[in-house]
Amino acid sequence: MLLDTVEAMTASRQFDAIAILTPEPEAWGLAVSTNVQIAGTPVRGLNEALDQYTKSLDLSDRDSLSVVLPGLPSASEDDFIELSEEAGRQGSAVIVPDHHLSGTNVLSGSAPFPWRPSFGENSLNRHLMGVMRLRMLPTVLYRRGLMCDVDNVRDLMELHDKGRLRRRTEEFVEHFILEKI
Repeated sequence: MLLDTVEAMTASRQFDAIAILTPEPEAWGLAVSTNVQIAGTPVRGLNEALDQYTKSLDLSDRDSLSVVLPGLPSASEDDFIELSEEAGRQGSAVIVPDHHLSGTNVLSGSAPFPWRPSFGENSLNRHLMGVMRLRMLPTVLYRRGLMCDVDNVRDLMELHDKGRLRRRTEEFVEHFILEKI
């Protein structure tokens, strides 16, 4: 799923750089294209690692930053183009909820990054409140491809049945799940 998400991001041509943040960078060396940076982190825990990583970046006021969770096997180039258009405005804060409208799949905005990452159960409300505490009006972007995340096998099978999986994830489902049934 991560590779399908990165492929859609790359194909959109909206991102100057893409980094995969992982505590195990050696595991990813040959798995992604050359335009993707593998960023190792000694910090365990998604929110703490993202907070440390985003603070380490040298961003100008004209830069934007997107945090995209990896389990978006239906995301398309057009989804990322629209995200980029929304996030590219000065002082922007864009939040893409999950398909349950309770979690968060994408945070995007212009520098300085307008919130502290707070992913996890019911994160949508925390992210919205964090942005509003800064007296900003967040944009909630409802794009089906960015909202359809996979939290369990049932989610994966529903997307498969609807024909909404990108190539690598579809191959995984056919080889490792359907073949075993």
